[in-house]
Amino acid sequence: MPIEYLMWAPLVVLSLVLYLTLAAAALYSLAGSPWVSSSARRGWMLAVVLLPVVGSVLWLAASHRRTAGFPTDDGENPPMSEAPDAADTPEVPDAPEEPDVLLDIRER
Repeated sequence: MPIEYLMWAPLVVLSLVLYLTLAAAALYSLAGSPWVSSSARRGWMLAVVLLPVVGSVLWLAASHRRTAGFPTDDGENPPMSEAPDAADTPEVPDAPEEPDVLLDIRER
């Protein structure tokens, strides 16, 4: 075996690790997605396995867009720039006073 073949070995191993990591992440994400029907799930699984990197990246992009914003009660995503009103935030009680043990420690 010529030495030139050995210089490509790390690239092949790294590519294999990349494929396996992407495929495992996509299949794990796909298995935990309750909003995907069983027939669509089978199709996505085939795409992830048969199209090595493209299928995984497409699934992760599609699932990210689906779960990027959580709907509010009226079904729309809340704007990210709005801060909650002061009237909507619960009142936080004052912190309790320090125990005497801590006061004794500080005096030493």
